[in-house]
Amino acid sequence: SIEKNKWSQINTEDIPPTPRDRHVSIVHKDSIFIFGGYDGFNWVNDFFEFNILQNSWQEVLCSGWGSPPTPRHSHSAVIYNENMYIFGGYDGKYKNDFYKFNFSTNEWSEIVPLNEQVVWPKARYRTYCIVYKDQMFIFGGHDGSKQLNDFFSYDFKSKSWTEIC
Repeated sequence: SIEKNKWSQINTEDIPPTPRDRHVSIVHKDSIFIFGGYDGFNWVNDFFEFNILQNSWQEVLCSGWGSPPTPRHSHSAVIYNENMYIFGGYDGKYKNDFYKFNFSTNEWSEIVPLNEQVVWPKARYRTYCIVYKDQMFIFGGHDGSKQLNDFFSYDFKSKSWTEIC
């Protein structure tokens, strides 16, 4: 007979992140990273790593210039090369800001529109994004008054947004 998968709780002596929802979770190398969310009382912008091989939690602290995104929930995130990108969310206002965290340098930086950049997704939360080749794609979300049905790509090489439809 085939044995059913057995789940077990992972026990660790480290202090994990506080309970939360509407955060982002991404996988990079041998770790799961969790950023932001809502803890039931407040929006948070803490950043935690769970190292799968060492079975350990640690808070990720910025070691260089730059500040993390404001405390928020319902944002989206992807990994591209050695960076995590965070888009949008809600921090009391619907956001369309765009941040990068570099895992090599432990630095945050905000990606701002180029002077000639005329295409930029409107503020939203509850959107999803994926990476395909050298682009990040986002579809839909909610802008605080209605569901969105738009589709954008961000080209990591040219550092520009394109509205697909």
